Amino acid sequence: RYAFKNFVGGRSNEVALRAARKVAESERVTFNPLFLYGGVGLGKTHLLQAIGLRMRELHPQRRILYLTAERFRHLFLRALSERRMVEFKEQYRSIDLLLIDDLQFVSRPGATQDEFFHTLNALTDNSRQVVAAADRPPVALEGMSESLRSRLAGGLSVEIQPTDVGLRLSILNSLLARHNMTAEPGVLEFLANRVD
Repeated sequence: RYAFKNFVGGRSNEVALRAARKVAESERVTFNPLFLYGGVGLGKTHLLQAIGLRMRELHPQRRILYLTAERFRHLFLRALSERRMVEFKEQYRSIDLLLIDDLQFVSRPGATQDEFFHTLNALTDNSRQVVAAADRPPVALEGMSESLRSRLAGGLSVEIQPTDVGLRLSILNSLLARHNMTAEPGVLEFLANRVD
């Protein structure tokens, strides 16, 4: 479902789609980190998943991890309480591709943010790819340390803009085709014009 073949591109997401493909298909680390940002429902999670799926197809030996920032926080706090921090650090700092979604939820200062910063540094310093997504650019992530915002902005940050009517219509047509469905004339145009 979240493969590149199911992602409908348009003017609002063209740069993000190209950058995501470049990261997924490149032999070496390209933009590090790649930071995707934009509103809810614009395709950030789809692109993160597509990067991981494509890289797994091309390089099955690479270790790839997708998780939300909330999940990272939960796993970190559990490792901390169970005194398994060495194991936690080894696990997260040795992967080849980290895909982390909803990064705005790590924006409170504290141990989780510090650990994510050190994980990010360890991965990028060792030429391991990091792709993050949030609802706003790194500089606007309130509560995040200046050093972490700077590190996140140090790669390529790409905004995914809201869709226009033409792209929404293309997305609806794509969904119908994928599910072998049809719609009465005018229904898709009505939806594309009413739902943004």
